[in-house]
Amino acid sequence: MKEFFYEEFQYEAIKAILEDMEVMPAIYKVLDQNAFSNIGARIVVGIIKEYYKKNGYVPDEVALKLKVKETVHNDDDYAKAINAIAQAKVASPMGRETVKESLIKFFQAKSLVKMANLILESATKNDDVEKMITKCKKGFDDIYKASPAGEITTTLTTDTVRNVLMGEEGEVIPTGVKKIDLALAGGLGRQEIGLFVAPTGYGKTTAGTIFAHNAASDGYKVLQIYFEDKPQDIIRKHLAMMVGDNTRNLKGLDESDADNIIQGLGGEIDKIGENLVITKMGVGTTTVEDIEMKIRMMITNSGFKPDMVVIDYFSCLKMSTNPTKNTWEAEANAMRKIKEMAFKYNMAIWVLQQTNRTAVTKDGDSDTMGNWQGSYAATQPASVWLLLKRTKEQKQNFRADILFLKTRHSQPREDLLDIKFDNARLVIDCDDSVMEEANNKFYEMIGNE
Repeated sequence: MKEFFYEEFQYEAIKAILEDMEVMPAIYKVLDQNAFSNIGARIVVGIIKEYYKKNGYVPDEVALKLKVKETVHNDDDYAKAINAIAQAKVASPMGRETVKESLIKFFQAKSLVKMANLILESATKNDDVEKMITKCKKGFDDIYKASPAGEITTTLTTDTVRNVLMGEEGEVIPTGVKKIDLALAGGLGRQEIGLFVAPTGYGKTTAGTIFAHNAASDGYKVLQIYFEDKPQDIIRKHLAMMVGDNTRNLKGLDESDADNIIQGLGGEIDKIGENLVITKMGVGTTTVEDIEMKIRMMITNSGFKPDMVVIDYFSCLKMSTNPTKNTWEAEANAMRKIKEMAFKYNMAIWVLQQTNRTAVTKDGDSDTMGNWQGSYAATQPASVWLLLKRTKEQKQNFRADILFLKTRHSQPREDLLDIKFDNARLVIDCDDSVMEEANNKFYEMIGNE
């Protein structure tokens, strides 16, 4: 639990406590400001907790700053507390359910450790047993009374209605494919899962790489996880997007041509490199928990916190460290864990998945589901569900259909039919003139006509 309570999360926790009326009532019984390693955050949480105890609600920013000024007399501590409030204000918002769950689990665990130490100490001192049992009952009752993870109880009040009316949807991260982004009201939102389903060899990795590359180019931090490709193949796909040519032409070059390409790209390689981490993980041995651990370590060791993750692809995961007898149940559970991870780290997650080539139409129930290899329940956590379909003729002509099986808030969307889809150049929805222009860019770089 200690590893999870990193400094940025401490600011995110303060933000959630201050801005979401549901959080403090859920965690008050187990909240302990001494768990906050950041001194400023510790001071602020202590003041918020005392304020809530006295008034029954958390202070707003103005009232909180006044309480800090009134309570903290050391100039250095005062500056740290004010800085913690400022950091919390600009922290990335986490999902309400996830904040409650994470904080409850963290502080329940700490409370249990305290109770265990208290019991051992009292037993050693031969304290009055009845008094000790009564004290333990109250302590365990306080721990138990913390709201169950994921449960949100609310009602219609002026404040809750105002929050709904004034609130905005969370930030969306564009795919960079204009027609897809238009259909998705800008892209895939933080704390959302997007499914991209296609038969083997149709273009899952192409789509995932395009989404990852465009997001990194826009300045978002992106983690692209793959299982079956070679590292150089994934790098070559990103390079194809930068130079605008077929991946087959981006190997076996002499040193002069390679240098010309690198020089022609200028700082574009470094720009993408700063925002994109490409990671190959083990097929059939990697769990969702392994991916989360990878993200935690990235945050802790390098400060790289992904805004978006691409998982290529779902069936390559080991569905559970304790496999259930029912494979579909295990898949559904794995997808729910991915959803929880999206909430916990405030990320958008694209999950690529393989379907059968015989099930790529929208007619009939099984086909509408894209013949997902597993349970329909595994698809429920997704906010967006795209299905790629291609006829043999379309594949020969670099075209495809992208069907919107599910979009945010169940809004009906018009499918993208017979659009450009070139696996080799990593182009989706691009007209011939743009493709020709991109192709010319490559030959200009290597100095050939």
